[in-house]
Amino acid sequence: MAAQWPLEATQAEVTAAIRAEMARHGIDQQHLADALGTTQQSISRRLCGTTQLTIEEITIIADTIGCPASRLLTP
Repeated sequence: MAAQWPLEATQAEVTAAIRAEMARHGIDQQHLADALGTTQQSISRRLCGTTQLTIEEITIIADTIGCPASRLLTP
């Protein structure tokens, strides 16, 4: 049984908020990939919704961007 998305905001709302904050702060996918210890392609899959983000990844992304995680998680 697959785990359900545990947040009030949908995956699409979270990825849209991440992309908006990335643009606002001038952060690119490679910068997030470096912070998460993964590849740019992996980040792209997460931001396109192909692969689901984890709470831990969202927290690291928020820290990397320099915004509160709540800004990414509020629908």
